[in-house]
Amino acid sequence: MPPYRAYIVKPNGRAEFVEEFLCPDDDEARLRFGVLAEGAAKAELWQNGRLVELIDRKTR
Repeated sequence: MPPYRAYIVKPNGRAEFVEEFLCPDDDEARLRFGVLAEGAAKAELWQNGRLVELIDRKTR
């Protein structure tokens, strides 16, 4: 199973929280990421050097 890394990002652009986990595919990783990123203004899901999903709920 490939490794994934979820980042919850602070407004200053630095990672506030990082979790590494293994999932069989992107779809399963997105499900887990959705739970981890719930309520976050910005979050990123990476699989090695590939951005899988970005959540950016910032309002201007």
